[in-house]
Amino acid sequence: FRAERLQRQGNRITGVIARGENADGRPINLSLTCQQTIVAMGSLFTPLFLRQQGVRNPHLGRHLTLHPAGVVNALFPDRDLANSRSIPQGYGVSDWEEQGLMFEGGTIPLAGHSLLNPLVGQDWVRFTEDYPHTAYFGFMIRDTSEGRVRRGPRRGLPLIRYHMNRQDFALFKRGIHALACWYLDAGAEQVLIPGLNRIVRIHNRTELERFLRSPLKPTDFLISAYHPLGTARIAASPRDGVCDSRHRVFGYPGLSVMDGASVPTSLGANPQVTIMAMASRAANMMARELLNDTDYTHTPPQGEYA
Repeated sequence: FRAERLQRQGNRITGVIARGENADGRPINLSLTCQQTIVAMGSLFTPLFLRQQGVRNPHLGRHLTLHPAGVVNALFPDRDLANSRSIPQGYGVSDWEEQGLMFEGGTIPLAGHSLLNPLVGQDWVRFTEDYPHTAYFGFMIRDTSEGRVRRGPRRGLPLIRYHMNRQDFALFKRGIHALACWYLDAGAEQVLIPGLNRIVRIHNRTELERFLRSPLKPTDFLISAYHPLGTARIAASPRDGVCDSRHRVFGYPGLSVMDGASVPTSLGANPQVTIMAMASRAANMMARELLNDTDYTHTPPQGEYA
């Protein structure tokens, strides 16, 4: 079933109406009445759904962080790196985690290597044939930039806007510099810095420094993004966020958000465990409240789900 609409009495949320199909393919409407409704559609779709249901808060859909990530490749012609026979993310470097930089191996399959580049002709053939000798390593930054999620031109799909600020771009370039230096120190013949329209080939530190001193902008690099967070963030009051510390949406009793949208800041690491821990904490407090346990805040969970 697909959630279509929240049921409400005034601002109190009393359940959800969903649509599905029976075995014959005929549509079925399902109406659920409940004391508490939890929205967990992720940072990109939760704000769209809540806004569609009439939830109003100036922070809803804002404060999007997404861990911008870069990649640097290197060519080692005399080494077989076993790219098709090893664990793609078998290595990482967390020494600079407190500074907002996390490095991870991220070797992609041959198909991705040959297709996800701007090369053509003989350059493309040479690049593809070099796959066994091409090292892959990437990094992500703990971003201070913020984006926004709105309803897109196609029904049900988000429009995402995000611009990297100067502080984050400086940190991003530091990640590029570090990886390139590591490759050169390891004996790489070439360091490859991919961009949207070209691949910059670096042979020594002098070329690297000259490249990074040139006028650069984020679109000069191949940047991907992961772990969107914050579009319905928890805060002390509705002046600062969408949900309270127990993940309840301000001004809408019976409604909570328990997903990445409620995480208030960029984490600089994969947020999977953080999201699960926050959701488990919020669900535990909700369950104790529903059971009329007035001491739910201080009583540790018991039994199977502790």
